[in-house]
Amino acid sequence: MRRGGLVVDGFWWCHLRFLWCIVFFLGLHVSLTAQERAGKVVWGRVLAVGQGSPIVGAVVEAGGRKTGTDGEGNFMLLLSASIVRGELKVSHLGFKARSVPFDLSADQKLLVSLEEDATDLGSVNISTGYESRPRERLTGSFELVDNKRLNALFGPNILNRLEGTAAGVSFDRDGQRPGLMVRGLSSINAPKSPLIVLDNFPYAGDINNINPNDIESITILKDAAASSIWGARAGNGVVVITSKKGRRGQPLSISLNNNVSFTQRPDIYKSRDFISSADYIDLESFLFGKGFYQSTLDNTFTYPVVSPVVELLAKRSTLGEAGQAEIDRQIAALKNNDVRRDIGRYLYKTGFAQQYALNINGGAERMLYYYSAGYDRGENHLSVKNDRFSLRAQNSFDLTDKLSLSTGLVFTVGSGASGRPDYAAIRPAPSQALYPYARLADDAGNPLTIPRIYRESYVATAGGGKLLDWRYYPLEDYQHVENGQKTLDLVANVNLEYKVFSWLKAGLRYQFERQNLDGKNLYGEGSFFARDLINQFTQINPATGALKYIVPRGGILDLNRSVLNAHNFRAQVNLDRSWGDHSLTGLIGMEAGRNSVEGASYRSYGYNDDLGVVTGLIDPVNRYPLFYGGMGTVGNANTFNGTDNRSLSYFANAAYSFRGKYSLSGSVRKDQSNLFGVRTNQRGRPFWSAGAAWEVSKEDFFRSELFPYLKLRMTYGSSGNLDNSMSALTVMSYSSAPNSQTGFTQALINKFANPELRWEKTQMANIGIDFALRGDRISGSLEYYEKRGSDLLGDALVDPTAGLKVATVRKNVASMKGRGAELTLRTLNIKGVVRWTSSLLFSYNLNRVKDYYLSTYQGSVYINQGNLVTPVPGYPVYSIFSYRWAGLDPATGDPQGYLGGAVSKDYAAITGTGTQVADLVYNGPSTPVYSGAFGNTVVYGDFEFSVNLIYKLGYYFRKNSIDYSSLFSAGVQHSDYADRWQVLGDELRTQVPSLIYPANAGRDALYAGSAALVRKGDHVRLQYVSLSYELRQQRFKRLPFKGLKLTLNASNLGVLWSANKDGIDPDYPYALTPPGTFSFGLKATF
Repeated sequence: MRRGGLVVDGFWWCHLRFLWCIVFFLGLHVSLTAQERAGKVVWGRVLAVGQGSPIVGAVVEAGGRKTGTDGEGNFMLLLSASIVRGELKVSHLGFKARSVPFDLSADQKLLVSLEEDATDLGSVNISTGYESRPRERLTGSFELVDNKRLNALFGPNILNRLEGTAAGVSFDRDGQRPGLMVRGLSSINAPKSPLIVLDNFPYAGDINNINPNDIESITILKDAAASSIWGARAGNGVVVITSKKGRRGQPLSISLNNNVSFTQRPDIYKSRDFISSADYIDLESFLFGKGFYQSTLDNTFTYPVVSPVVELLAKRSTLGEAGQAEIDRQIAALKNNDVRRDIGRYLYKTGFAQQYALNINGGAERMLYYYSAGYDRGENHLSVKNDRFSLRAQNSFDLTDKLSLSTGLVFTVGSGASGRPDYAAIRPAPSQALYPYARLADDAGNPLTIPRIYRESYVATAGGGKLLDWRYYPLEDYQHVENGQKTLDLVANVNLEYKVFSWLKAGLRYQFERQNLDGKNLYGEGSFFARDLINQFTQINPATGALKYIVPRGGILDLNRSVLNAHNFRAQVNLDRSWGDHSLTGLIGMEAGRNSVEGASYRSYGYNDDLGVVTGLIDPVNRYPLFYGGMGTVGNANTFNGTDNRSLSYFANAAYSFRGKYSLSGSVRKDQSNLFGVRTNQRGRPFWSAGAAWEVSKEDFFRSELFPYLKLRMTYGSSGNLDNSMSALTVMSYSSAPNSQTGFTQALINKFANPELRWEKTQMANIGIDFALRGDRISGSLEYYEKRGSDLLGDALVDPTAGLKVATVRKNVASMKGRGAELTLRTLNIKGVVRWTSSLLFSYNLNRVKDYYLSTYQGSVYINQGNLVTPVPGYPVYSIFSYRWAGLDPATGDPQGYLGGAVSKDYAAITGTGTQVADLVYNGPSTPVYSGAFGNTVVYGDFEFSVNLIYKLGYYFRKNSIDYSSLFSAGVQHSDYADRWQVLGDELRTQVPSLIYPANAGRDALYAGSAALVRKGDHVRLQYVSLSYELRQQRFKRLPFKGLKLTLNASNLGVLWSANKDGIDPDYPYALTPPGTFSFGLKATF
């Protein structure tokens, strides 16, 4: 059935199943915990000695049960009714464990103080998605981002909170390069983003479906020993997301979060995509005088759009002196207009976002539970709406002393709806920018028209008033357009584990994920898109005046649906045994996965949204007369597509430790996929890793008060990568549109057969040092790594006798190499009543293409803004190449380059075959070579203040500037126009060429691709400032809750320093910098 234009199928039954499961688990929880109510509770708080600050996540054990402290350091542990007295053991990473006696007959709150212990830095478990191991036994490179660091930033996207928290993790806001990378690039043409793992399985859905309030921690697997267990999908690194869970022996705990954020409206006056109205009108007058618009004005076939000033100038030439004076007055008045005023007034507003989260968790002796509900809603500066509602249920049951069952359900509903258009979307024509003197509304706020596609003088009289209104009202049009999408995401998993011995466990895991993405684009009859298409095909009987609609009146509805089904099954045996000085952990298993996506899109004409019905049909094949002349087809926008990827893997991992000082590790994995041919799968090479670690500080000969903790690590191994759009077999697509010559339906070859297709391979060597100085004043790690990518996808020559009609195809023929270093430094500057800590993250990464076939050596092919792959051997994958710049000609202001080593203005030769790759200037990489963050946190009593800076260094970007060809033909503006060369001597103050007529495309291309527009991207940004205060029940006895935390946060606060002097934000060189966001958060625990 249909509802609101969206197709609804049986997936909605998942709602009922989910709610049934919630009721079932809640009922089971009540029945089980009812048996525990006769028990007794020991409760208290854990603090740091000398500081009084709470210790979050401390492990509290007694009577065979354990729990953990909450965000305020509080704990409650439910014990058996028979226990009256005993000892409570409390431990935490970086602190000395302590045992304290308790007496339940006294009913007193315990206050436990722990001393810091710099030698205990390793005692924390790290999750790889297959197992959880103590850090001290690991040889690989891991980065754990805990819940506190994740919550330093607000926002609905969990991955965005990683920025500035871990060395080696970089974010790119360009939009064309990969957004999130771990240790830089490992591929040239295949996907470059890391694998996302959620609760032990790869997450195939939209990352925006994950509620950050449900996440406990994120572990980043960076080197081969850490990530190679994931084999063919780990080449770009792995991000392991771990959800919150209940704790054994913890009574019911409830927390409620509420965050509200406000984002400033963008400052359109900071955009460089404008020329002053006076300058633009003077330019149009100049071009009109040169006859530039004459062919457009003479076009009475399609009546292409011209600006109001050009219309006035055309009219002026037909008038007498008095009429010309009136036209001049109107043009002079237009020079006072500035469309930016209307953009700021009518389009942009303050954005807001709200987050609500309710968490319920706890545990009894034989079960754990965690339930949550979250709701997020927001509107950006254009009133684009986004909503997300999520439910989560995590349960774990001990069915017997040896058999346990864990279940998990996550259900998410997300929706989005369009708002007002951005200024770049308001165009006279699809390829034409808006003129700067436009007005969107009159002085009274009434919407005004903007000429669109056709001349205003044509639409005013076309059809003699019988056609639909053919004018375009930007401030009204969006109200007739409904662009929205709805996402339904269900993730269900079950884990059955059997304890064979105390040191040997066997387990079966299964996870199912289904994601429905429904898109709806409805262009109501009042929208320009619908009115234009209807009018184009409307036929008027010249004798009777009767109208015939080839495109029926009504709305035009586009529906698209994508359905993802992902199945993952894993069988695994885990070993964890210690005897004497020895410790051995390991696992072996197999897993199978299937990931299928089916998609379809449909278009309906004559749609009535009130009734939800289509009132007419169209003929998508035959050609019909267009109203302004010529013939055309309405077309068929229906498409169907699907993919089905299957995989089978075998893996093993083991680690051995002797006396807690020496550790060895190794892993091996073999992957198979239906994307490959039989030959590749049969001879598939395994991915593997090996590592060693030595905790030097535990040696008898190393007794250093200065370095109480020192550990050395070394690893080497391999992992893989693949572009899932590739196939070993020929891939074709069928089109329902008839061939223009034969009239029959046709099929197109999308990809040619590649029986040698195989995994890309990345090999990485890593060495690291973990250290801590006396009193934990300074601690951290230092790492260096090198990696080499082989069998990478690259262009390969095709045998010309094969008859494929292409020169190259993608094969596993390329290679690259890279190296890097990372420093993580934490300092304790002041401890006591005031506690001041600092953190410094530093990353260095540089990659170079090693082998790649270049289909052409023409220099112009490799000149871009640095956001496209430029695989030139010996240079980074993303590089900035430029034409050599010889400045402006002092006599004319013409740009000058080099040809054959001499200064030249032969633009066709310089930008054509006359310049080869070797003749270009290599400016540098377009991604940062050095990056990191510097943060400070000050704690005083219940107040906490933190600030974080992020920096990026050692890279370049190419700024935009004026392009006269685009300015004349498409109205593309840039503020550099005002800085152009105009008179002799201007070459001493500017590099912007003079304006000439007619424009020379080669001249513009030389300037646009020259070294004159390249700038250093180095900058330092203020990421966020945060202030929080906690109200605690032990201090305010009448509080109805255990704790209340209030947080004020400001983020996106801008660039503090930049190497370029143009005022350009290097993270957003071609767009407006996102404005600041100010947030208020409240968290209550009960």
